Amino acid sequence: MILPLLMISSDNGNAGEGMPPCEPDVTLTLSVGDMQNMFVGNTKPLQLYMSGRLKVSGDLSAAINLEDFVKKVVDKIKSDSKDTDNRLPYV
Repeated sequence: MILPLLMISSDNGNAGEGMPPCEPDVTLTLSVGDMQNMFVGNTKPLQLYMSGRLKVSGDLSAAINLEDFVKKVVDKIKSDSKDTDNRLPYV
């Protein structure tokens, strides 16, 4: 099973499978289901990390900012969904 990678660098972020195209500051490895649950607000990154379902390699301080980033994404999705039919889109 190939797990998705979420890479964060000082310049940008990226998500995908396999080896990253550049050297990230931090790499997060988690299952597709956990990533989906995280980005729709059902699971917090810290919960995944503490349970061992989110692996972090690289700059841990950069990974700590993930929770704020995910909250902004979830809030944006919820805000956008209110403009449509009040349902969260499939992520």
